[in-house]
Amino acid sequence: MDTMKGNITEQEAELIMTATMEHGATLREIHGIPDDTMENIYAHAYQYYKEGRLDEAESFFNFLCMYDLKNPDYFIGLGAVNQLKKNYLKACDFYSLAYVMAEDNFHPVFYSGQCQLLMGNVVKALQCFDIICHRCADEHLVNKAKIYMKTIRQNRIEDVSDENTETSDEAK
Repeated sequence: MDTMKGNITEQEAELIMTATMEHGATLREIHGIPDDTMENIYAHAYQYYKEGRLDEAESFFNFLCMYDLKNPDYFIGLGAVNQLKKNYLKACDFYSLAYVMAEDNFHPVFYSGQCQLLMGNVVKALQCFDIICHRCADEHLVNKAKIYMKTIRQNRIEDVSDENTETSDEAK
C-alpha cells in the first residue's frame, strides 16, 4: 500500500503499534525527536489550521499523531481539521481518542457534541453536553454546554409547535 497524502501506510501503522505495544514507546521517543521540535511542528499545524489550509494542517497533525500517540492535543487538532472539513464522524473519533487520553479535558466532548449536532444526531449531542454539565469543572465550558442544550431544547419545542400548527391547518 502506497503512502497517500496525509495518510500512513499499513507498514507504518504496524510499526507504530508494535513499538507502542512492545516497548510502550512512541516513534518520537524511538527516534529521539526533541519536545521543542514537536512543539514547532504543532505550531505550524495550528497556523495552517487557523489560515484555513486544512490539507496542510491535516498532514502535520497526522504526523504528530503518528509520532506521539500519547499527546491528546494532537488528536484534538486532527479532530478540529476534520470538523472544518465536515468529516464529522471522523472528527468525533479523534475527539474520543483525545478524551480517553486526557479524561479531565472535556473540550473534546464539547467538540464531539458540536459534530453530533451538525450530523443531525440531536440526542447524542445532548448527551455530550450533559456529560460536560455533570462532570466538568471548567465553568466556562459548562456554561457553553448549557447554552447549547437550552438552544437545542428550545428549537425542538418550536419544531413540535410548528408541526402541530401545520397539522391543524391541514385538518381545516
